[in-house]
Amino acid sequence: MSLARPVKLARLTPEQALARRGAPVDEATLAQVAPIVADVRRRGDAAVRAHAQRLGDLDEGAPLVIARDGLVAALERLPIEQHQLLERTAARIRAFAQAQRDALRDVVLPIQGGSTGHRFEPLARAGCYAPGGRH
Repeated sequence: MSLARPVKLARLTPEQALARRGAPVDEATLAQVAPIVADVRRRGDAAVRAHAQRLGDLDEGAPLVIARDGLVAALERLPIEQHQLLERTAARIRAFAQAQRDALRDVVLPIQGGSTGHRFEPLARAGCYAPGGRH
């Protein structure tokens, strides 16, 4: 059995960490999409339709938004194997999302002399202090 070599973590200042963080979208991509974004901001749905048709993502005259009954009809037209695959995938997504939600519950546990537990509350901001820590 091969053991991985230990990796030494570098201690960074917040500024160094921010400097190492890459842009979520590279500059070349931003330059290419900027005219499209500007056009959509200026002309709205008409621009969305024009660019979607130009890029081959929307047929002329097709709706920009498909109503629920249209989605149901499209699902029913799929071959049974694809329909079942989508249903199984949706069930897995639902099960995982429910497990995540169930994990985020307040907990109160009675102990001798009182109780202990945790609760979830939204915060506007948070901080962390690790006194004398190396990690």
